[in-house]
Amino acid sequence: MIAGILIAIGTGLSWTIVGIVMTRISRHGLNAKQYFGLNSLFSLIFSLLSISSYKEFAEAGGWHANTSLCLLMVAAGAFNVAGLLALQRAMKLSHKGIAWSIGQSAIVLPFLAGILIFGQKGTYSQYAGGLLILGGMSIPSLLRKQAAPGSGANHKCLWLFLALAAFFLLGVSQTLTSTPSYWKGWLDHGNMRPALLYAGGFVASIALCLSERVNLFAWDKRTWLYAAGMAGLNMISIKLTFFSLDRLSASGVGSIGYPLLVGSCIAGFSLYSLLIIKEVSHPLNWVALAMTLAGIAAMTI
Repeated sequence: MIAGILIAIGTGLSWTIVGIVMTRISRHGLNAKQYFGLNSLFSLIFSLLSISSYKEFAEAGGWHANTSLCLLMVAAGAFNVAGLLALQRAMKLSHKGIAWSIGQSAIVLPFLAGILIFGQKGTYSQYAGGLLILGGMSIPSLLRKQAAPGSGANHKCLWLFLALAAFFLLGVSQTLTSTPSYWKGWLDHGNMRPALLYAGGFVASIALCLSERVNLFAWDKRTWLYAAGMAGLNMISIKLTFFSLDRLSASGVGSIGYPLLVGSCIAGFSLYSLLIIKEVSHPLNWVALAMTLAGIAAMTI
């Protein structure tokens, strides 16, 4: 169990790199839609080479026998990219640590979906945790000076709208991703979920790039390096995520897996915000962060 907990925390901390790269995209003036499109493409290729097996998937009936799975995962991938784009924009316009915390708090939505849609039973502690997370999200909206310096008065509300949009979009993506787990007798033949998720993200990115006349494959060394490098990290983190979840489930504490991953991810980026880029933060923002982390911890009980 200890190994599972440590690996989950380490994997969650590695997710912090995603947020760091998103801040650097803004800093270097790179096109976020191109980055997420290339990252989805590289991740799709890498997952087909190292994680998913199309041969096993085809032997189990392929697309025709798994239509619902394909539609769910592709939609989840599209919502994920849309949510990350909204979060990246929110982080550009406001306090990065707070925007990141709001977006990552989306974990509460699949929990609520499990109870309201799929008939799962939650504990009083989990309900309290959900309320703490929602309360932690509401505090930044009470503060007026959250916009980034020089971003303009109109952005003081826009950043919050984008952060909440990211919360909703990422939560929908996580809910769709977890839905097959509720199907009776369902088996993930060929472990195709990662590939299908990245395929959905790639399709959504193409649509967004076309709508704004962005050349997805335009050469920009920094964008291509970030996209390929993060795709490699995606493969490592996916394998470590499933490994830690399996170890925790074998020890009878599988429910603490995702809260550990997300909690360490939020904590890691908050430390980056405080110690590395030295963002000035209102004391209430740290109260909100503490409520969010406490809520995630409560959801493990």
